[in-house]
Amino acid sequence: MKKLLLFAALTATLTGCSYPAYDTLYYTDFIRYANSGIFVSSITDYAGSPYVAMGDIAIQAFDSGDFNTASLDPQQVLDKVVVAAKQKGANGIIGYSSHYTPGSKYSRGYWYASGVAVHFETMPTIPSDINISAAQGKNIYPIEYLDTQKAEITQQTVDYLIANKMRFIEWTPTDGDLYFDIAEKQHIPEKEFDEKYGDDTRYAIEMMYKDAKKAQRKAKRNQE
Repeated sequence: MKKLLLFAALTATLTGCSYPAYDTLYYTDFIRYANSGIFVSSITDYAGSPYVAMGDIAIQAFDSGDFNTASLDPQQVLDKVVVAAKQKGANGIIGYSSHYTPGSKYSRGYWYASGVAVHFETMPTIPSDINISAAQGKNIYPIEYLDTQKAEITQQTVDYLIANKMRFIEWTPTDGDLYFDIAEKQHIPEKEFDEKYGDDTRYAIEMMYKDAKKAQRKAKRNQE
């Protein structure tokens, strides 16, 4: 009888400590960089496309905020690696890999990503049946890809919008989406904005504005 009671207690304990199965899917898009003139791949065999290996490139990107909260995703980590590679004059990253180490009570989680920065003499071709939108390869790039003038406009616009609690994009039933023009201090149509500043500036502002708003909300939560 005692053995039966012990077995029942053990069974209840094990059942109570069980965890449901779950999946976490990470997808890192390499194709999105094609329009910006850089080729990214996790493989290294490109004998048909001669290249010069410029050097290893790696990044250790730490989370911010709570130790058990991932503040970066694998795409953002690759974005950082792409920026660094392009700054070194590379037009490709091969052998790319990334890995996430969760945080603990005493340490922050972090991503570690690495690859080889290369310069292709002839860029590998992307099959024609893979569609790449005009926006891909632009809206993910940070301010580092803009020239000095556009970078200043981007930073000024985001700073002004955040300080004055304004939105970058406003919608109207007559003109559709309107984008804030820092020079005129008013929202103007997309076509007019792009003709004045370029669509790369618009994409950069959109990305930086979203990041700034996210950081603002996180700071507010930490104060509460």
